[in-house]
Amino acid sequence: MRNVVAYVKTLDKTRPVTAAISRQFYEDKVVQHLDVVGVNRYYGWYRDSGRLEVVRTNTENDMANWRHKHPSKPFLMMEYGADTYSGLHQLPEYVWSEEYQISLMSENFKAFDNLRKKGWFIGEMIWNFADFMTAQTSARVGGNKKGIFTRDRQPKSSAHHVRRRYFALAQELDGYTLPEDLAPYVYTPVGNGTNYL
Repeated sequence: MRNVVAYVKTLDKTRPVTAAISRQFYEDKVVQHLDVVGVNRYYGWYRDSGRLEVVRTNTENDMANWRHKHPSKPFLMMEYGADTYSGLHQLPEYVWSEEYQISLMSENFKAFDNLRKKGWFIGEMIWNFADFMTAQTSARVGGNKKGIFTRDRQPKSSAHHVRRRYFALAQELDGYTLPEDLAPYVYTPVGNGTNYL
């Protein structure tokens, strides 16, 4: 990996180099060569499937362990998520339901917000934009369904959830003005007009 990073930097010295790390911090031999640490974690899905109550704590503890091992590097979550069968709704939340995907994301968001306040956690990238086909296995019915959109680009409930999340971050971090159609079903009068929540 040292040689790969050195080669990449001969091509472009202006961009930081990262990789999607799916190993544990105590097994890793790659991160020392990277500029930014990108970690893939699926708490509540591949690990502790169905256990939403462990997602936030496991994510925060895991990232803290990485940070302890590499205290000078910035960190981001490269992948997280849960497969969802579009149109499957269950309460209480159950794996493969749209509600479970939203709840799992929400638990991750809580962890990311707490980590960001520490100053070294710099970002989050959901897996995945849209469902896609994979090789046939008994674990993947009709492909990978972790998308917030279906394969034909129709939004799942999580797409709206992520949209609200990213606009809220844009407002918090950059002072971005929220669009009026962010959540058109709920409103509260503020001052002389109406603001959408």
